[in-house]
Amino acid sequence: MRAIVFPVLLTALPAAAAAETWRCAGTDPGWRLRFDATQAEFSFPATTQMDVMQQNQAEGRDWPRALTLVGDRDTAIVILEPLACGTTDAEHPYRVLVLTQRGQTPILLAGCCEAPR
Repeated sequence: MRAIVFPVLLTALPAAAAAETWRCAGTDPGWRLRFDATQAEFSFPATTQMDVMQQNQAEGRDWPRALTLVGDRDTAIVILEPLACGTTDAEHPYRVLVLTQRGQTPILLAGCCEAPR
């Protein structure tokens, strides 16, 4: 499976976030993503360790931001926006989209994120 996750210069993310871990998740299907400025762990359905290879933000804007994740077997692109995102459990301050694939089938996952505190 290849996954591409939202690249963003994590230095462009809120200052406290650059060295700390963001936590993201989605349901139906269930998946999880944790990342910091250099490393990521993506679970869908198996857990894969990935490097954060690139981080960008929209031209001329602060948001959205994107990360490119690359692992031994998978890749992912992650798009992160500061939009309220609700789950059955709580409200979260960021919405996330993850573009990945399973074999030759592209997959778009949606979910919510919590920034580091």
